[in-house]
Amino acid sequence: MRAVAASVVFSLVAIAVDAGAAVLYKLVDPLGQITFTDMIPDGFQGTVTRVVVDTESKTIPPERIPEVLARTPIDHESVVSLSPLTAQQRLKVAENRLADARAAYLEARDNSSANDWIYLGPNNPNGMRRMPRPEYQERLARLEQEAVAAENAYDALRRELR
Repeated sequence: MRAVAASVVFSLVAIAVDAGAAVLYKLVDPLGQITFTDMIPDGFQGTVTRVVVDTESKTIPPERIPEVLARTPIDHESVVSLSPLTAQQRLKVAENRLADARAAYLEARDNSSANDWIYLGPNNPNGMRRMPRPEYQERLARLEQEAVAAENAYDALRRELR
């Protein structure tokens, strides 16, 4: 009985100690990209740092919430432009983005599933035919636009770095 009571007390103490803290992980990949997350992805290659956040000391009193929400939002474009990556690293990131966008487009185009098509019945005089679903066409168009945008960004960065 004492063992059960001791384990209950230990569990309650552990919960009380952790009640005011949240655990995050700072992930830094080989290119220097920083991500904060509550879970480490399987197979992550890079540096992982455990960050304990004391949620009790960072709370905002309810009366200050409107003031905090009214602050000017962060200009994410300017934050991205202050990236500590070298020119070669920025070019490599853009090149990887372009390769990923092209691969996603080609994968969707060349490996469609049966759900991507509308099948017209066999009583059709031309036999069984199919046509792409509007959703599939939209997905292909979006992926193609993303590939074009990635290519334009890569080309612009190459011109800038010359």
